[in-house]
Amino acid sequence: MRSNDVPLTLGKPPGVTRGRAFAIGTAALIFGISACSSSKPAASNTAPAAAGSTASAAATAPASGSAPSSAPAASTGGTGSEPVKLVLWEFDNGPDTPSMTKIINNFNASQSKVQVVDVNINYQTLGQKVLLSIAAGGKDGPGIFTTGSDVSQYVQQGALANLNDFYTNPAYPNAKAIVPAIVKATQIKGQSYAIPENFFDEEMCYNKDIFAKAGIQPPKTWDEFAADAEKLTIIKNGRPVQYAIALGDQTDTAQFWQPLLWNGGGGVVSDDGKTSLLGDPKTISALQFWVNGVKNLHWSPIGDQGPAAQALFDTGKAAMFPCGPWVVSAAQEGHINVGTAPMPSGPAGNFPWAGSIVFAVPSTDTPEQVAAAKQFGDYWNSKAAQFIFSNANGYPTTRTDMTGADFPDNPYVALFGAVASTSKYYMAGVPAGTQINNDIFIPALDKALAGGDIQQLFTAANKAAQALLDKNP
Repeated sequence: MRSNDVPLTLGKPPGVTRGRAFAIGTAALIFGISACSSSKPAASNTAPAAAGSTASAAATAPASGSAPSSAPAASTGGTGSEPVKLVLWEFDNGPDTPSMTKIINNFNASQSKVQVVDVNINYQTLGQKVLLSIAAGGKDGPGIFTTGSDVSQYVQQGALANLNDFYTNPAYPNAKAIVPAIVKATQIKGQSYAIPENFFDEEMCYNKDIFAKAGIQPPKTWDEFAADAEKLTIIKNGRPVQYAIALGDQTDTAQFWQPLLWNGGGGVVSDDGKTSLLGDPKTISALQFWVNGVKNLHWSPIGDQGPAAQALFDTGKAAMFPCGPWVVSAAQEGHINVGTAPMPSGPAGNFPWAGSIVFAVPSTDTPEQVAAAKQFGDYWNSKAAQFIFSNANGYPTTRTDMTGADFPDNPYVALFGAVASTSKYYMAGVPAGTQINNDIFIPALDKALAGGDIQQLFTAANKAAQALLDKNP
């Protein structure tokens, strides 16, 4: 059998929804890249005691602040016995919201030096508001905020505080346990500018009923995918009514295509961020395989953003969809019988896409606010806090010393954590990464899907991308 039938439904699916920005980094917030909505199975929020934790997971405190109609008061440094007020701007929702609130309340109750005030802001406008507040000297802005792991555009504008000390100072012991790949993804030229909030990666969701009707199991290889796609793609009256897979191809869905390139031995840029791979023969070969399938064999629709691609799967019109733990319950609520499996391996192996939401600190913060932000970031990455957050939403944790076995009530953590070691961040730490993706890779892909010559398009794209890499080393 080729299936991976880990049980996914934890009793009755809840009705809690959330959104997760499909983003390669800061531009997802600054320019408003789209999100997918979904829901997750509920799980217990009772955390085990963590070594070095000063508060129990059951600690209580006044509820964190909600977004006011006017701009919130800016973070302030404590004076005398007064705590430092640290305003947090974040865009979490769904099951992330109560778990985040609980962690913040626990942190505030655990000590008297820092008081975090939580302000939820729509992710499409948060980045713009942060930049405006920094340009105004931090007035009415946050002391800490959430963003995608690629913080290069903020750093290029001098908008972020350097957080190297967080990873080297023994005052922040939980930083030592953070997964190295997450830390590296937030670095620009070896300097750290963020603290992880979460970690996620993607596998492939599939519709068990569609596969059963076709008499097949999820494909393990590209050859198997091609054979199965012929059975899963249904065309009536000259138009597809069922697709083999939903692969968005716009700026908010770039991560759907990256495993296809990586598994073929290619990619957009090299792992060290110095060399464009768009003209590499292995990249061209992978593109020829997948573009041909999408354009000529109708494996997937063309021109979809992330929400439209997910909607096809949620409504039973696509047999497969690249997904994280936020997708499964939404499909279940639409009465889709969902299973998960790795994306099909290519000639080079199998490398899932990974991402993180991170906490960043404005460069306008006072030293007291920066210290408060690092203290909160250390607590957030403690075992107790990570248990609360991952148990609520199914993400793998940010720590190297916690595994799926620590979450018996939520199988998502183990399921998606199983591929974490081989997953890769897209454009991690590449200063020109957002520009290469939005202005070079996606336009070239769109032209190829419209019938353009792949070799010519990506040879030209390779030259343009390399010029940007050389200009922004």
